Amino acid sequence: MSMTLAEYRTRAELLEQFRIETGSQFAALAEAFNLQGTMKWTVISGNRNDRVGKMTIKAGIGLAGMVRRLGIMCHSRRGKDSGMNSAPDCPVMLAEQLQEAVAFPVAGSDASTAVARVLLMGRRTGADYAPSDIETGLRYASAFSSWLNADFPSGDNN
Repeated sequence: MSMTLAEYRTRAELLEQFRIETGSQFAALAEAFNLQGTMKWTVISGNRNDRVGKMTIKAGIGLAGMVRRLGIMCHSRRGKDSGMNSAPDCPVMLAEQLQEAVAFPVAGSDASTAVARVLLMGRRTGADYAPSDIETGLRYASAFSSWLNADFPSGDNN
């Protein structure tokens, strides 16, 4: 992260920096939008259409749903088996034509909301994410957790 935490004015700016730093063509942040904990993509960068913004996240469905259910990072590559923590029929990957995507849990402010948000990055090209890209994703997930749990200003209409 080239800027200090205080220099980011909105979640959209931080997400855009995350997308650029990881060499991703797509990035999104999902958050709960009602008391039942239904999650929706609230901040999106690099999208080709508005379908992802209309999607809700169901536990166990797609990468974000797997992250929500398992509470761990999940990784998927189209056409390749990524192992147990993959989601081959991920709605976001299909809608945005992503060849590879990684989703990270963003912790809540207390133990009752272990996965309060989900951070996702994706590539449309066939290039695989390097371990350093995954480490960067983990670092940003931690940063989003710290900032959003401290009422980081939204300032975006995504």
